[in-house]
Order: sequence, then C-alpha cells, then structure tokens
Amino acid sequence: MQGFEYIDVAGTPIEMGRQLGSQMATKIHALAEERMRLWLARDENIARERALSIGRDCLEIQASWNRDVHEEFIGISEGADIDPSLLYIANGFTDLRDIQGSSKGIYGCTSFALEPTVTLDKQPLCGQTWDMHNSAEDFLIIIRRRPKKGLNTLALTTAGCLTLTGMNSAGLAMGNNNVVPDHAQPGVMYLAILHSAISQDNLEDACRVITDAPRASGHHYYLTDADGSVIGIETTALRSDELKATDGIYVHANHYISPTLKGFSRNKPGVSSLSRQGRLTSILKSAFGSIDIAFLQKALSDRENEPHCICRHGENEAAKTCAAIIMAPSQRQIWVVAGPPDMGSWHNILL
Repeated sequence: MQGFEYIDVAGTPIEMGRQLGSQMATKIHALAEERMRLWLARDENIARERALSIGRDCLEIQASWNRDVHEEFIGISEGADIDPSLLYIANGFTDLRDIQGSSKGIYGCTSFALEPTVTLDKQPLCGQTWDMHNSAEDFLIIIRRRPKKGLNTLALTTAGCLTLTGMNSAGLAMGNNNVVPDHAQPGVMYLAILHSAISQDNLEDACRVITDAPRASGHHYYLTDADGSVIGIETTALRSDELKATDGIYVHANHYISPTLKGFSRNKPGVSSLSRQGRLTSILKSAFGSIDIAFLQKALSDRENEPHCICRHGENEAAKTCAAIIMAPSQRQIWVVAGPPDMGSWHNILL
C-alpha cells in the first residue's frame, strides 16, 4: 500500500501491543527519537530527562485510568524494546508539549463530518487531513485490530502509536484536531482517549469516554455513527463542550469554537485555522446534497489561500498534510492517502 505500512494484530490487548511493537520496532524507535528531537530543538527550557519525567507522570495516570489501553501500550513498548516514557512522547507529543508550556511549532488538521442529508447517497461521511511536521509521513501505518474481546477496529496512525483516527465494526468513526488550551497537566493523552472511545459500541458511551477522561490537555474530537449522528467535542484538560452540525455540515480546524471554551485558549485563532475552517465549510455548502467520496477527495486536496490552505505541502520545518482519511461508517470502509492528497493515490479499505 503506497505510503503506508499495513499491520494486522489480534488477541488480548498486551498481545496486540507486542505484535505491533515487534513488527515496527525500528520505526518506533526512530519516531520516538524524532519527536524527542523536535521537542528539545524548539523548547529551550526542556531537557531529555525532564521530557521523560513528564511521560512517566502521565503513564501512572494512564495505568489507573484504563487497564486495556495501558496493557496494549505496555505491550507495544515490550515488543519494540523501548522505554515506555519515550514511547509516550512518540504517542502524546502535542499533549506533553502543552504540559511543558510550549506553543511553538503547532501543527493543525482540518476535519469534517456530514449528516446523511448532505451526501449524494444519503450516508454519513467524515474525515480529515492530518497535518504534522513533515517527518511524520515516514511513519504512517494502517492498523487493523481484532481483539479477543470487543470490536474490530481500523485506524490510521503512526508507528507504535494508539488510535489517531479510524472506525470500529459497530460503525462508529472518529478523529481529532489539535487546539491549544491555556492549561495542561499530567494526564491521559489524546491517542489513548481515542483508543478507548473507539472500543465503544455506541456514540453516547464513546462521548462519555472523552468527556470523563482525566485529560492531559485539550483536543477537538469528532464522532459519527452509522445512523448519521454527528457530534463534536472540544476539550481542555479540565473542561469540555459538545458541538453540533449546522444544516448537516460540521467542520473544525484548530481553534476553539465553543463560546464557553474560547476564553481558555492560549492563543487567538490563527490565520491558517480560520482560513481552512472557512474554506472547507464553503466548499461543502456549495455541493449540499451531492457530496460523494470523489468530491471529498478533491475538497481535501484544495490549495486555495496558500499557505493557509487545506492541503499543505510543507517545506523544511513547516506543517505538512502527511495523510488524509475519509470514512463511511454505514459501509464500514475508509479511503486513505499518504502525503498531500493532491499528490498521492487514495486507497479504499474495508473493515
């Protein structure tokens, strides 16, 4: 699969983790060291041991929060033979940097969710670009998990990491965007939260996982089920608020929208985030009732308003669209592309 490594794991949580860790050990170490390099290079007030210490503090909370998630995480570290604290930095990079208090090098994504009334064949669709430091593209994986107990899942993520965005066999799809709250603390990272949420068989329970978790920092989460319900959840470390689609269309970039959470943002909404939010909303509204997969693939490839565009090529240390995903939860299938969507080939995968 061009641009992705495909991983298939099965068994108990720790068994699945060990399988992933052993298959991807070299890349897991490389990703962890790259994330550490980025952190140390951009934040003058952090040293390697301090970074690992923050990871250890968060691991203690994760261990007491969700046993299955933690066991799979530990399985990954055992399979790859990597310090769990270093693996935590690979997984929870943005949350951990929030704890340290840095807002340098913030990376963004543009996400959407559509109710059935908006699409050509009257099915719900959702997805996003995934924008990160351009080195992240080298570590993309598609992972299918077949747990001994519970739901099968299909996710886009990076080597050695928990769920970034994906769906489960109950027809529940979800993903996330980074936002930067004014407070962060040792807690559960966003990939672990998504990993727990995607194991739920209904939207209500998945939302409760997100809102009730002892979060390390803030993220935006979007969730769509096979029946067409769409919910967005903005969070800080301590607060959360639900958002709904407007006329069947839901779009989110990298700034707080909720009136109750706007005041807890560390920064004012950025030009890039506002531009991408407005542009994708406009594109989707223009095709109300006729949106299909091909249209969405083109929308996620849009480069209007460069460099503040939906599809970003990125140069040097700039943010890059490292991947994109479109999910059809009622059909239990996804479409993924590695790298900027206007330059890559989309792959269709059935759960």
